Amino acid sequence: MDGFKTAVIATLLVSIAAIGFMAYTIGDVLENAKIPDQQYGTVNTKSPVTDNHPANYTITLQDGKQLYITSNTTTYDNIEIGKSYLFNCRIDVKNHMVIIDSASQTNRTDT
Repeated sequence: MDGFKTAVIATLLVSIAAIGFMAYTIGDVLENAKIPDQQYGTVNTKSPVTDNHPANYTITLQDGKQLYITSNTTTYDNIEIGKSYLFNCRIDVKNHMVIIDSASQTNRTDT
């Protein structure tokens, strides 16, 4: 083979390897994605999880959004129905959940 063919084949192999590496990295990032998020709302219901999500508790806001608590029993116990909260959350892409990390009461329902 002459030099030109060798250079083209080497460039092609490097390009394929780079695309493979990017695809692997993107797949890994999406698989383990925990994207930060904040939700605000008034708690409508709270209960243990019954819908096969990998979490312990679920919180439903008055606008219908459903948030999950994976293991923090203290946060779950401190949340009161009918009160407004600002939830610091993370979006779990793999399991299609919004997981609550913490909640701070910003009660705009009391006058």
